[in-house]
Amino acid sequence: MAQKKKPAVDPVRAKAAQMRQAQERADRRTRIIVISAVAAIVLAVVAAVGGVIWKQQAQVNAARNVDASDVLGIYADGRPVIVTGNGVVTAADPNLPTLTEYFDYTCHVCADLDVAAGKDLTTWAAQGYYNLELQPVITVNMDYLKPATSASLIVAQKAPDK
Repeated sequence: MAQKKKPAVDPVRAKAAQMRQAQERADRRTRIIVISAVAAIVLAVVAAVGGVIWKQQAQVNAARNVDASDVLGIYADGRPVIVTGNGVVTAADPNLPTLTEYFDYTCHVCADLDVAAGKDLTTWAAQGYYNLELQPVITVNMDYLKPATSASLIVAQKAPDK
């Protein structure tokens, strides 16, 4: 039998195989670039979110570690704000009667009382008829109670004429 000759490499087939391999390499390179870019973007977003959370947590921790007396001054121990004929003072005039108003910034009944009589009570105390002790208390305990009470005590301490 005659020995079969291997067919010669067809140049068209060789070129097609070469082009196919080149295309596969290009596709692989494109896929790697896209996956790398997406991974980099995801990592950047995760890092940004993590940074924001870390910064907010640091601010929360810093706020929790503040000494109340640094912020609220003399009112940190729970004493009332006292209004007399001399304005907002630290001690009531012992020669005058004292009216103590217990209130909660989140209490609707307290708000109704303040609308009805609050201005008169404050005016008469400022005119020297009596000492007015404004004692914040917790009755309803809504979310904004503590910030509102703290804000009013800071104003009483830092700007009592307001």
